[in-house]
Amino acid sequence: MPKFKTASDCRYALAHELGHIIIHGRDKTCVETIGKHEAAADAFALYFTMPPYLFEKDIKCLNEWDLAEKYGMPVEQVLNRAKLCDHYQYQ
Repeated sequence: MPKFKTASDCRYALAHELGHIIIHGRDKTCVETIGKHEAAADAFALYFTMPPYLFEKDIKCLNEWDLAEKYGMPVEQVLNRAKLCDHYQYQ
């Protein structure tokens, strides 16, 4: 297991890897479409760790730092998740 700077980085990485397992399973074609598979695992991790029914309510009243603390995610990933919302408020 690699060493992570923060627990939130570790949580995100684990969710990302879980995404690979759930989405791709034992699919051997991953090598051929690395970008597509990485994007899918990233999206899985963002939605898994910050579910729409909670996150989209919280984004209306919390800033990115408060969201990062609440969900235990890196701020960068909170901002990536916010981009997937219709009412994206952070630039």
